[in-house]
Amino acid sequence: MAGPAVDWVSGLAFAPGVALVLVYFSTGKNWGWASGWSLLTLGAGLALIAWWLYRSLTSANPLIAVRSFANRTIAIGGLVTALVAMSTLQIAVFFSLLLQAPTWTIAGLGLTATMAGLAKLPSNISSTFAGPLGGWLAGRGGGRNALVVGGLITTTGWLLVLMDASSFAIIVAELIVISFGATMLFSVAPTIIAQASPPERISEISGMLTVIRQLFLGIGAQMVATLLAVDVVTRGTETYPSPSAYQLTIMVIIGLCVVAILVAFALPKNLKPKDTI
Repeated sequence: MAGPAVDWVSGLAFAPGVALVLVYFSTGKNWGWASGWSLLTLGAGLALIAWWLYRSLTSANPLIAVRSFANRTIAIGGLVTALVAMSTLQIAVFFSLLLQAPTWTIAGLGLTATMAGLAKLPSNISSTFAGPLGGWLAGRGGGRNALVVGGLITTTGWLLVLMDASSFAIIVAELIVISFGATMLFSVAPTIIAQASPPERISEISGMLTVIRQLFLGIGAQMVATLLAVDVVTRGTETYPSPSAYQLTIMVIIGLCVVAILVAFALPKNLKPKDTI
């Protein structure tokens, strides 16, 4: 006998609600954070998200199973994913600006877009080994240990950037460290969540994890853009982030990475693939 029909309406308000909240943060500086249009946009977005949450929690068969996040492991995995997406996964946004900014800004290296892209190539290659390592650690020490190790590695990379980002070679090496840890995190988190998910909900919850990652990638990109605009240097009509703006952004990213590591400690200690079927 078929179960309750999928409540498609319960999922409709999520995307526009989040979009309106992002519009507020992306246009607030120009419109005015406390202007009528800005507050109306924010209020409408939050109201839609609240309605979506209520409808998903009360529906017998919602499009997005929000109730699944009552499971501690699933909730922690989702939260770690969100924090990492907001922080260390902003490497493309952050480093493309840093590498291409003119040398007169003091912080920038004045590279072409091609060279800025090539700076990421070594880290992409080295990261192919990070996924298997994350799986190996998860299989022997548990998913929590793998997440913590990945978080420590990527945080170390950002600390190195904070101390020295003065040359192309140094940044390439730092990108390798950052990307290696980030890849470990994202190879382990979906596995941990799948282990804790009901078999009939695994694909749905995995899809929700992708939504969380993409959503907080967008939020993180807006956060980075806002932080870099806090302090700028100008020459003629050109305006770029100042060295202090880059340092502030790095410190916020490091802070979020540290929070992700601390959150990972709330996972069960010995959660391993063999524990679930």
